Amino acid sequence: MTQAQKDFIATVGALAAADMAKSGILASLTIAQAILESGWGTSALAVNANALFGIKADARWNGRAYSTATKECYDGVNLVTVDALFRAYDSWEHSLADHSAFLTASTRYAAVVGERDYRAACVAIKAAGYATAPDYAEKLISLIEKYELTAFDCAAGKEEYIMKLYLSPSNQPGNKYVVGNTNEKTEMESVAAKVKAILDRDYICETVMATLSMGIGDNERPQEAKNKGCEFYIAIHSNAAGTTPSTATGAVLGAAIININKGYSLINAIIYGAFSAVGFTFAIVVFAGTREKVNFANPPAVFKGVPIALVTAGLLAMAFAGFQGIKIG
Repeated sequence: MTQAQKDFIATVGALAAADMAKSGILASLTIAQAILESGWGTSALAVNANALFGIKADARWNGRAYSTATKECYDGVNLVTVDALFRAYDSWEHSLADHSAFLTASTRYAAVVGERDYRAACVAIKAAGYATAPDYAEKLISLIEKYELTAFDCAAGKEEYIMKLYLSPSNQPGNKYVVGNTNEKTEMESVAAKVKAILDRDYICETVMATLSMGIGDNERPQEAKNKGCEFYIAIHSNAAGTTPSTATGAVLGAAIININKGYSLINAIIYGAFSAVGFTFAIVVFAGTREKVNFANPPAVFKGVPIALVTAGLLAMAFAGFQGIKIG
């Protein structure tokens, strides 16, 4: 989904959710119709007439009208292009309000108004003759499911709830990483900044970045979070290892950074993190078992200890590389 599409859903979704509380028409249905009929707000009708829905300007309409070509399917099979007059509006909000008024004013759409099953609502509006396209209902259902538009049905009628989150990244520069000339403070502050950017961009919430020291005293971060009215305190740390570089730290940090860089959703990140933990545990068990097995084989003294560990790590690295595949040449 592009940023423009996200913005369109957010804008129309807020209007549709507010309208649903008054009209009884599912917000998800309204949003899906707006997407389908206006081409995400880019159609000539949407741009030049602020019309998100292709409602014809017949004798019942006393407002402005906009003439443009449109495709109709009168025989259920073949599409034909015709010129038609459509209702024009001052804003998208006006367009959406008129769309609901159009549906609620006619007994034809009685099965749509008040329906809480989005599938049934999509089928009902097509059956009532709203559109001539044979697959109109299926297209609406597909849009609702693909973009999870039912979330706006749940939001309708409720006061907007805005979470306030407190982000507390580590500020321990003494905790070194085994890979790269970096430390926990630098990396966790970078991760926190990326998390904040994603939360601010994609979610309805307010994020506050920690400014005080990381202790738990009266004048430190927990109190700062409380003073700023934050409901959730999110500590962002890797597996601290003090001045000794930590391999586990690198794995935890790697999983976090991959989740952020790939833009995973919360569910995807949880699944990825869980299976990353399983994979890392498996790697540690295999590593330990292999090293012990080699030690029991009574290798030459020069190979004992660190050399055996490095050889084992190399063998495992080659083995795990096979999961992804190796390109030769």
